[in-house]
Amino acid sequence: MTGATGAAGPQGAPGVTGATGAAGPAGAPGVTGATGAAGPQGAPGVTGATGPTGAEGPQGAVGPTGATGAVGPPGGAILVTPTVFRYFYVPPTAIGGGTVDIPANEFTNDNGNNPAIFDGVGPDSYSNIYINGMMQEGRLFTLQPNLLTLDLSQDTLLAGTPIIVENIRITAQAIP
Repeated sequence: MTGATGAAGPQGAPGVTGATGAAGPAGAPGVTGATGAAGPQGAPGVTGATGPTGAEGPQGAVGPTGATGAVGPPGGAILVTPTVFRYFYVPPTAIGGGTVDIPANEFTNDNGNNPAIFDGVGPDSYSNIYINGMMQEGRLFTLQPNLLTLDLSQDTLLAGTPIIVENIRITAQAIP
């Protein structure tokens, strides 16, 4: 026969901890949190270098030729007529030393007359002055209708040295 169960004895000391078991399967992912506020904008970056110039495009097509204009009326001829006036002077005494004025009425024309003015002086003409048969530079004289002014500077013209004024007037006339 078995006797009655006796009272429980005191608890024994804990045993040694056992080895860690294998990891269990991963749990489901959690809910995504709310998006945070945007941060401040950063400073702009440095401008890049300019790229190379592109190739020239093709030339466009030539436009159509315009219409030919109407033929103008026939032109006429132009008659150009030169008229020559010559005047002669021989000083009776030497002249010179600066500016010398000789009035037109001291000259004689091709007809041997003393003119009141030099004919042919104006915008439609040109003049030549000859001293002792040599044409003179334009800067050495001024010719007005009633007066020839010579710039002799330090030169002197001897008595009897011929001075010739030649005026050529040019007129143009349209001939239909």
